[in-house]
Amino acid sequence: DIASKIPGTWLGISKNENCIRIGNLLNVTGEQPRGVRSRGSLVLDFIKTSEGIEDHNQKLLKDFKEINNFTFLSIEIQGREIKIFDACNVTEDIQKIPDGKNPQNPQILLKLAFSAIFGVSNSPFNSPYLKVTTGTQQFRKIIESHLACNKENFVNSLMNFLKSSTKHRPCAELSKRRPLDEEIFSSIHVDYASAQYGSRNRSVILVDHDDNVDYVEERMIRENDKWERKWLKMGNKLKA
Repeated sequence: DIASKIPGTWLGISKNENCIRIGNLLNVTGEQPRGVRSRGSLVLDFIKTSEGIEDHNQKLLKDFKEINNFTFLSIEIQGREIKIFDACNVTEDIQKIPDGKNPQNPQILLKLAFSAIFGVSNSPFNSPYLKVTTGTQQFRKIIESHLACNKENFVNSLMNFLKSSTKHRPCAELSKRRPLDEEIFSSIHVDYASAQYGSRNRSVILVDHDDNVDYVEERMIRENDKWERKWLKMGNKLKA
C-alpha cells in the first residue's frame, strides 16, 4: 500500500496556525485482501484535509468495501481541544462495541478519551495483542516516572521501550492471526531475519501545551543495518 502508485505513509503529522493532525495507519494481520483502493493515502488524506476529524473518518468508513482491512488512529489538536478517533473496517469486532447498532455493518468508529493512555497494533482496537496490553502498562510507567525529566531522557526511555524484544505469549489473538510465527511477532520490536522482515522505524511525537512539536525518528539504514536518529522541531508558529 505504501509503495503503490499513490504515495503514502504509515505515520504522518501536519501543523498550521490553527490545528495539529497526526495519523497512524495499521494493517490488520491475518485478514484476506478484499479492496481495490490502496490504504497508503489514508494518512496523507487526513493530515491534509480541511474537514473535521469525525466527519473525515465517517466518510472514510463509508468506502470500507473498497479498502483492504485496516485500523486508523487519528488525532486532532486545536488549542486545548484534543480529539482522538480509531476507525476500523474489520467486521468481527463490531459485536464488542457496546453501542454497535448493526452487527452486519463494519463501520467502527471509536472516540477515545484524550487523557487516557492506550496502545494499538495490527489488530482491532477491541481485540489487542498481549504485547499491547502489557506494553500499555509499561508505557504508563515510563510517562509517570518522567514527569520531571528532561526531554532527551524521556525520548531515550521511549525509544528503548520500542526496541524491546521481550516475547509476550501465549497470545490468543496473535495465535489466531499468525498461527505459524506467533512467537516472532509477540515482541514490540520484530526481527524476522529469515523472511527479511521486521521493525525498521521507531517514532516519538511530543506536543507541549504551547503546541510546540518534537518529532523524533530512528530509522534502520538498509545498507548497513545501523540505526539513524533524526529530531525535528516544529515551533508553535511554524507551518509544516
